[in-house]
Amino acid sequence: MALLGAVYTINPVIRTPEEVLETLCSPAPSVRDTKRPKPCHKHMRAALERDGDDTTAPQVTTIFDWIGEQAQARNPSADKPIVLLMDGQESLW
Repeated sequence: MALLGAVYTINPVIRTPEEVLETLCSPAPSVRDTKRPKPCHKHMRAALERDGDDTTAPQVTTIFDWIGEQAQARNPSADKPIVLLMDGQESLW
């Protein structure tokens, strides 16, 4: 199983809880969704690495270290909000 990481910058989109719900549950995007800002400076990286014990620990280190480097380079003073989205794989938490 490969591990993928993506880092990008985007202006915030202020929405009400109802607007978020509409976006998640509506089959067609609302007019507001089509006007949301575009991600900038998007970089993606993937790793498919195993160690001698046949675990995926090396790829976790590779991707999360890279994400940390990207966050530090993009926000060296740590004064901007950072959002981390992950799937449900508890071992990565």
